[in-house]
Amino acid sequence: MAEAAQLSRVSDDIWQADLDRALEGVNEVSLIEAADKLLLDRTKMSRVEQNRLTACLKALGFAADGKFTKGEHRNATRYSRSTAGTE
Repeated sequence: MAEAAQLSRVSDDIWQADLDRALEGVNEVSLIEAADKLLLDRTKMSRVEQNRLTACLKALGFAADGKFTKGEHRNATRYSRSTAGTE
């Protein structure tokens, strides 16, 4: 009951809805990729924007899951979405 009351007080971030559409079918993403999906200027991203993006990703079912080991986002934190229970 307490969890339901808490969730009713939480408002959705507009970025969350945009990310949800942009990341449909995507199961792994970096913060840089998420910022790019929102057309944010990543050279001017502060810790506040990074925390906001992280909160949006968590609300969409993503969790930090190590780092990318190759490719364009090598060494960036990898956020993976659990696909369990979505089928």
